[in-house]
Amino acid sequence: FLSQATSNSKITIRSGGGSQRTYQYGSDMVSWLWTLLVRGQVGDAYNVGSDQEVSILGLAQTIQNQVSPRVDLEVLGVDTPENVSRYVPSIEKMKHQFGLTNHVALESAIRKTESWLRYRPA
Repeated sequence: FLSQATSNSKITIRSGGGSQRTYQYGSDMVSWLWTLLVRGQVGDAYNVGSDQEVSILGLAQTIQNQVSPRVDLEVLGVDTPENVSRYVPSIEKMKHQFGLTNHVALESAIRKTESWLRYRPA
């Protein structure tokens, strides 16, 4: 979606957009992974990510509003109970065991990534 928005192309969702996901900015992920490398227990399972869920449609709309409001948003699919999913990891263990939180909100992550996409060296 960001690539489409930064190139002023139509933002296209190939589903109905109802599935729920979470997103974690790279700097937060690196911090979490380093914490696990240094303080994690061998053999324990840990979820790395965010618990702030957003629909695929909501993500596309947020990107559209922040990056390129004049670009059209096209939804090609239709949501049904069979094709809508939810993936939201529980990060309670990371919060309680290591005191970790995510510092970069989705909107800020979008702005930072959009800036990098537009102005990265060729």
